[in-house]
Amino acid sequence: MPAPYYSKIFQLHDGIKLLLVVMDTSPFIQSYQNKHEKYPHLKSLDADTQKKWLIETLSPMDKDIAWKVVVGHHPLYSGGKRKEHKDTKDFESQFADLFDSLKVDAYICGHEHDLQIIQPEGRFTTQFLSGGGSETRPAGNREGTIFSKAALGFMSFTVNGESMQIQSIKAHQNSAEILHNMELKKN
Repeated sequence: MPAPYYSKIFQLHDGIKLLLVVMDTSPFIQSYQNKHEKYPHLKSLDADTQKKWLIETLSPMDKDIAWKVVVGHHPLYSGGKRKEHKDTKDFESQFADLFDSLKVDAYICGHEHDLQIIQPEGRFTTQFLSGGGSETRPAGNREGTIFSKAALGFMSFTVNGESMQIQSIKAHQNSAEILHNMELKKN
């Protein structure tokens, strides 16, 4: 990674662009604060500076940017183990409205050890939680759950102009299985 947080613009077909923003979510997790032995890198990161950068970066004047995707570790929402956890609720309160107002199409995250797709009613941003690369934990649902599965696996994203195809894939020892297909479309 070039920095704790950064962005990159990808040129797609017909002049359409995708803005990818990678953020370091740890400075925004209250329970991580003052645990400098466990999270020593947090001493050098300023959450306010990163949030200001995030807002500026996601507010581009480039009319050709059709897609905005943010990647971070911690989820906005969960139907799994951390569904009611204070860290999850706090992160949602800090970023759900902000991402909606800045028209972030997709928020890709992990932290939970399962696969989840969530878009609460009335929200613009869809969250794709792909944390099934390690041990799995029971998955669950919450309001807005589109898909959830306790499975070792990953998600695949293909953006082609006006549509984004997302596949949730279960990994087997010598093969893979598509568990769920989804498409986001630009109007």
